[in-house]
Amino acid sequence: MLAIALSTAGCATLVPTAAAPYPGIARQIVLRFNPGVSAATQTALAKQFGAAATTGELPDAERWTLPAGVDPSQVIGQLEANPAIKFAEPNFERHVLGYAVPSADYSSTQQWNLTQIRAPQAWSQYFSTTQPPGRTAQGPAVLVAVLDSGVDVLHPNLLPNIARDSTGKIRFIDEVHPTDTATSDIDTSTNQDFNWATAYSGTPEGATYASLLPDEACPAGYTCPGPDGHGHGTHVAGIIAAAAGTGDDYQGVQVVGVAPAAQILPVKIMHNDGNGDDWTIANGMVDAAKAGAQIENMSIGGPDPSQLLDDAVTYTLDQGVLIVVAAGENLPQGQAVFYPAAYPGVIAVGAVDQYNNYQAYSNFGPQVALVAPGGTVDEKDDGVLSTLPTYGSFLAAQVGATIPGYGRVSGTSQSAPHVAGVAALIWSLYPQLTAAQVRERLIASADPLGGVDFSDQTGWGLVDAVNALSLGDPRYGQ
Repeated sequence: MLAIALSTAGCATLVPTAAAPYPGIARQIVLRFNPGVSAATQTALAKQFGAAATTGELPDAERWTLPAGVDPSQVIGQLEANPAIKFAEPNFERHVLGYAVPSADYSSTQQWNLTQIRAPQAWSQYFSTTQPPGRTAQGPAVLVAVLDSGVDVLHPNLLPNIARDSTGKIRFIDEVHPTDTATSDIDTSTNQDFNWATAYSGTPEGATYASLLPDEACPAGYTCPGPDGHGHGTHVAGIIAAAAGTGDDYQGVQVVGVAPAAQILPVKIMHNDGNGDDWTIANGMVDAAKAGAQIENMSIGGPDPSQLLDDAVTYTLDQGVLIVVAAGENLPQGQAVFYPAAYPGVIAVGAVDQYNNYQAYSNFGPQVALVAPGGTVDEKDDGVLSTLPTYGSFLAAQVGATIPGYGRVSGTSQSAPHVAGVAALIWSLYPQLTAAQVRERLIASADPLGGVDFSDQTGWGLVDAVNALSLGDPRYGQ
């Protein structure tokens, strides 16, 4: 193995914390060594800076936690001059996206979003009881990873479609599980700080399905974050693959996902307060790809570019995974597309309302590939109706949910999973396609908006499930 000696430019000099605000997680940087740098050299460099190093899923990537009083920006500058280092940068913070929309209407007939992208029509034309939407003719379901705040895996509308392992236990990748801090995940005054046991304590679901829950190894003195204390990931998962015909026995409400027979792989990358960081997100992307996900949906983002996220995107695309990401939003006016949506090769998704009007909050730019239903932020029942945790959650409180387990949310966070769901429909009907071919089909079959083929606001147009499935099908004149 090639060994690269430390240069004098890379020697550690501890300096006082600078007055300028640091743009990343306090005291944390992320870096990647160049190929061929020995483990001994990597360890020695971290030791020189007094850093506590954590290895990640990407080869040669590390997260450093620096000593108090050391300026991370100056450490980054010194590392960038070291020939052993490919890059060093702040561990930028990212956030879940979307806006809570208080609503009194929980009827399934108000899933205007499904009609808008012609999902029911696609189901009736191309699928049947023997091959339901999201499942291949050979039987396996398309596996969609939801990289988010987690998922309420025992929600009656979701449980049938949560991925299982060979023993029947629920599959759940938890990148937030604390290993280097003994602090709780969120302020207990918000009532969202719980672990797997307390999330389902005293509930019928918890009693019935306790044997299905993943084994939790929560270290003594730590507060582990549980399935989904925020609610965002549960809402996103329902848009993709809420199971048909399962909600009538829960609160009298039923919602259906775009691909109601696809499988969901929950990947918890965001804390219960809706915040996350590049290190955790990158690990989640790689782990989901290794776990066999065909599609990764990320309804998260932030304005700062990150080489670590760029590398994670490249790795994931190279594994043949389709990546769908919310373009991001900002009130009162959208801005440049957030990262990771802005990276080449992913599908960046913006938002329109139920009348196909571009929403001003939706981020824009040449990276926007498609738009999908996102709803408005100023009309009571114009948000996207989907699942929320059956227990107390941050998002349920924000929407003022009158019926536990459901609520309306608007934003590009809701737009992206519509595209992920249509991608699952495509792959279930045409399993031989590559991720690049599915991406091309989604874009080529979009319904252009505004009288133009492409715009920075609406990309190539509105995702259309019927068009996406009928493209090249002689039965439908395509």
